Amino acid sequence: MPPVTRAEAERRAQAMRDVEHDDSTSEEETGEGTSTRAGSLMQTTVEGQSGIMYDNRELSPSSWEQAVLGIDGDFEVDLCRENEGYYAFQVVEKAGFAVRVGSSRSDYKTPACTCETFQETKTACRHIYWLLDQLTPFYPNETASASLPLNKDGSVFPGSTTFERITKYGLEKRAEQLEWPFIRRSETETIGSSDDSSMSRKDQVRDILSIFDDEGAMPEDYRPDMYADIPEELNDPKDIYVRQDLEATIFRLSVFDDIFFQRLRKVLGPDLCASVYFQKMRLEARKKLTELDALIRNRPSDETEYEPNVNWCANALRTSVARMQSSLHARAQLGRSARTDAVKALVYILQEVCNRNKNVYEGIDWEREARQDEEETDQNLYQSLIGNPPSEMRGHFVIDVLWGLLDVARAFLPKFEELVRTIESNGAPAECIAQWERLLIQLGGGPSGSGGTSAGKRAGAGDDRGGQKRVAVGRERGGKKRMK
Repeated sequence: MPPVTRAEAERRAQAMRDVEHDDSTSEEETGEGTSTRAGSLMQTTVEGQSGIMYDNRELSPSSWEQAVLGIDGDFEVDLCRENEGYYAFQVVEKAGFAVRVGSSRSDYKTPACTCETFQETKTACRHIYWLLDQLTPFYPNETASASLPLNKDGSVFPGSTTFERITKYGLEKRAEQLEWPFIRRSETETIGSSDDSSMSRKDQVRDILSIFDDEGAMPEDYRPDMYADIPEELNDPKDIYVRQDLEATIFRLSVFDDIFFQRLRKVLGPDLCASVYFQKMRLEARKKLTELDALIRNRPSDETEYEPNVNWCANALRTSVARMQSSLHARAQLGRSARTDAVKALVYILQEVCNRNKNVYEGIDWEREARQDEEETDQNLYQSLIGNPPSEMRGHFVIDVLWGLLDVARAFLPKFEELVRTIESNGAPAECIAQWERLLIQLGGGPSGSGGTSAGKRAGAGDDRGGQKRVAVGRERGGKKRMK
């Protein structure tokens, strides 16, 4: 049966109200449109768009009016979701209304709607009756009678509630048949969660919006003012609007409006956002390395905020790798493409560091006075991060993240074998080399990538650093190192 317009549904309801008139009742034009006065016989049944017949034997005239308006109405479900103790349906007419169908222990033990009619009468409105007609055909072997009696709470089967029927037969399959967007309860609980293993709604929205930032800001650094100023709860819809700030307004709308968020997320999914994030991490690392090179190459001016500093760059790269690891934990169930972008970023960082096993100040054309306590790790980026990192920072740089990406890292096996040979040549603690060898085996390679000597043989006697090439450090008189 084709959809019946709202005007047609109102016409039929008007016919029921005008039973005192005979068949000759004429049409009257009103300021709101055209209403038709029908014959003296009241309708006792109505056929839904589902093809099922319903009757009014259990309804008052006002409830029957709402039933006809609803069952013959022109609505759609914009979103349905499974919550704790009830189901929620976003029913859209000219404006959107939320219908909730709950268990006997919930606040929605009888179906409820946010429309004005329901709020005034507390009985089923046209939206509830329309939703009922959409769901009823899904109950097999229970719709064979000539007509089904409607009840004023929006139910149709005696002895069981609409909630019990939905729970028995499942909502997800019916939503799929009707092409309604559906959110499972598990997804509902994840959205907005502050658990360390998932991203909160605010973090997800900031992640989405940050991909449009012209300056390449990372999500955690993007618009901290917007992130901090959002209220915990929305007491007034007007609070969504942020004066002269479209970005902040969209941010708030996405956080508080489930429908808007789901549509935004459908276009800008988690994998896309993750790929952009890891690509930004790679660019951020390159920016830090380029900045270090430029600061070393050019004599710092008096206006320079900080002196060229290997430790500054090393800490920035450590932070980037740690952020990537944290992001991978928070972004559950990423696809191969996004995870591959993470591996690419890690390979880039590792290769750049391995290529910098040298004193960064060698060959500079300006005079630099070194600190008395300056160590090799203050001059050599590789030694600071891999070869001889400070004891308090002796994690396994990059390796710890790769253990969680083995499935996609296997495609990079030749590159990792080459990098491990470079690490062995440059020198690193025996445990670090052993970790890389274990990783290579997991990726499908052999020890040392190509059957090289063991880490134990490479480590010198009394030293836990394997065969390390050290960069000479000269000292001027007076205990200061002067380099040119």
